[in-house]
Amino acid sequence: MRKLALVVSVALLAGLIVYLYALNKQRFDLIRESPPQETIELWVSTPTLVELAEQYESKNANVRIKTRYFYNDDVLLEELYGAVSAGTPPDIAEIGSRYGIFPLIDMNHIVELGSLLPPDLQRDLSPGIASRFEYADRLWAWPLGYAIPVLYSNKSLLESNRFNLEGVDSWEQLWQFATGLMGKTRQANAAIWGVHADMQMPWYLMTMYRQHHASTEGQNTKKLTMDDFPEWERAVRTYKLIPPLTHQLAVSQFVKGEGGVLLSSSEKLPFYEKLIAKKFEMDVRVLPGIGSQSSQLSTDGSSYVAGGTGLSLFRTSPHQEESLAFIQYLAQMEQVVQFSLGTGYIPARQSAMQSEQLQRHYTQQPIYRMIAQEGASSGRIPVARTDRERWQTLQKIQEQIETEQ
Repeated sequence: MRKLALVVSVALLAGLIVYLYALNKQRFDLIRESPPQETIELWVSTPTLVELAEQYESKNANVRIKTRYFYNDDVLLEELYGAVSAGTPPDIAEIGSRYGIFPLIDMNHIVELGSLLPPDLQRDLSPGIASRFEYADRLWAWPLGYAIPVLYSNKSLLESNRFNLEGVDSWEQLWQFATGLMGKTRQANAAIWGVHADMQMPWYLMTMYRQHHASTEGQNTKKLTMDDFPEWERAVRTYKLIPPLTHQLAVSQFVKGEGGVLLSSSEKLPFYEKLIAKKFEMDVRVLPGIGSQSSQLSTDGSSYVAGGTGLSLFRTSPHQEESLAFIQYLAQMEQVVQFSLGTGYIPARQSAMQSEQLQRHYTQQPIYRMIAQEGASSGRIPVARTDRERWQTLQKIQEQIETEQ
């Protein structure tokens, strides 16, 4: 009996060993057959891109995206220039449309995307934002979305003092309007200013300049001076509507109810809505023009300078095929719409505005439709060697206007 039990035990043990070996071999085969992971390094300053990267990763088991998030695009750009100099750039980086891309093109650090992406996708791009990533008639970054300068107003403050922006069509009318508002409201609250403007003043000055000069010819080479910006000079020096050199505080002051009008970017609308909540009712309007005899932005959107963001692919990337696939994924309609809804940007692809999701969004919140329609006709201003120098010149002119009074 003992002998039989021993035989049975040995047989069971042998069977267990064979089973475990087969199971382990099957597991090893599964691991061996699973596709290797490719790691794409992605640098971004827009939170929605982090979400989209995670979404792509979940749909593609063979790709891992290592995302590095920067709290603003200026910090990202400076870090990027340093990484490029050290020979360690990421595979893909988010690039703003203001001035950052030219050095990367000039030094041959990024891949020309126009020849790698389907022509129908490129034809669908809004010309204004596409041009901000074009140099020598070639596309160097895929545009994700864009914005235009707009006027935000404290509608509650205006109405309580019997003021209305209806019919204010020129900068001069806006300044006179804000002067009247300040004169009335400051009797009760000396902290209130007629107009605030955030940190992107060079962009707004550029738009004012475009209102005077419809053609872009020669704009990148002309030496700018204070005389090119009479509207802003009158607002600051003649009417004294704006707290000088406090642009970093403009948003917080406006949100606290200490201003009638805020000059800012259209993609900030969702952010301001959250900040203001139910403190007061806010209104959004297109920028005024330079006078009744001149083309107005409300009827001639080509005066707008589109400001937005895009993605560039670096030549040193060992994962160019996988990186390009990710950019193509973001260029698909579903992701274009998701990016627009998640950021407040106007979609870079024109056909996206006809999507069911955005049409529903525009119906529920008509102000977004107005912004998208205005921005759709933004003028073409291709990348220029002088972009960064021009931005810095505008900053100096702004400071000069606001300090030499």
